[in-house]
Amino acid sequence: MDVWRNFVKDENEQTGTGRGRSASAGIMKQIAERAGCAVSTVSRVINGNRKNFSVRPALERQILEIARELDYQPNPFLQSMRNQDSRVIAVFDPVLVVSAMICQAKAGFLDEVRRAGYVAVGSYVQIYRLHEYMVPFPVVGALLFDISDRSFLSFFEKKAIPYVVVNGLCLENGFAVQVDETANAALLIDHLVECGHRKIAYYSAHTDIGTPGQHYSGILRQQGFDAGMRRHGLEVPQADGDAIHAPAAFLRHHVLQNGVTAVVCYDHFRVQQILHAAWELGLRVPEQLSVVCFDDDPSIERQTPPVTCCCFHGYEFGQEAGRRLVGNLCQGVGLGGTVRRIPGTLIKRQSVAVI
Repeated sequence: MDVWRNFVKDENEQTGTGRGRSASAGIMKQIAERAGCAVSTVSRVINGNRKNFSVRPALERQILEIARELDYQPNPFLQSMRNQDSRVIAVFDPVLVVSAMICQAKAGFLDEVRRAGYVAVGSYVQIYRLHEYMVPFPVVGALLFDISDRSFLSFFEKKAIPYVVVNGLCLENGFAVQVDETANAALLIDHLVECGHRKIAYYSAHTDIGTPGQHYSGILRQQGFDAGMRRHGLEVPQADGDAIHAPAAFLRHHVLQNGVTAVVCYDHFRVQQILHAAWELGLRVPEQLSVVCFDDDPSIERQTPPVTCCCFHGYEFGQEAGRRLVGNLCQGVGLGGTVRRIPGTLIKRQSVAVI
């Protein structure tokens, strides 16, 4: 509790949102005068302190209504300190990543935990800086994004803090919600085959293969692509996207030399590279080359032509993460290092031709 008390002291011992102690005491005095009761009664009602205390329902409603009129709320940090029962959940936002999926997932998570009475506190992190994944005050749980190296979970594992990870890996004290890459690969391959394509290549151009920082999707999307091709009895191109990193060289090898008619791209960044390389080489999309990618982004809907892709429902990911963490905190449901994989949906646009 020493760290907690020091934190509260550093925050100027605030007892109301955005107000110091003297201002807070003055507002509680106003509420008490208007409600016709003692300041101590106001404090207990507003802070939810029911130990050895009771109050008439009508008076409680009156106190809370006056507090709302005055825009007064108790400080959740101090409530936790007094009760020695933190209701605070840390949310680690990647400072350089502002993808739609992360924004939606965060919204879904916050809706779930706030509904259960928890307070979420944001912390911005550089996604590959280990020392930033910690907090100087007690929390009961945490939300993290895109964890690919398990060492970034060491703080939570050592402290036995339950946590959930959206679109990443977890260990024993955690739960992860991941994209079902195998299912999404099947959606893309099946669509291309239905449109008549039989020679399909995969462009990923990863430079972190085999390193601790490689994201799980880098492995599973390639495996899903290979499995989807084999399921249709199609040959997986010998020189894949990782062997030829430059998009123009990739297209020359696969399309111009080996007759590939469609390319599956790892993500929206790669698909933009392939579209630009196709323009440089004079390849018309989709007339001469069809292009799809694994994830959606507003930028690929604005490409010429708009790109067919798999869409992830980020809000659903966040809701699932929130439900699992709340279940652990409220009902003791274990997390146990389990993973839930959620498939996306196919969004058909104008980047695929029927041949």
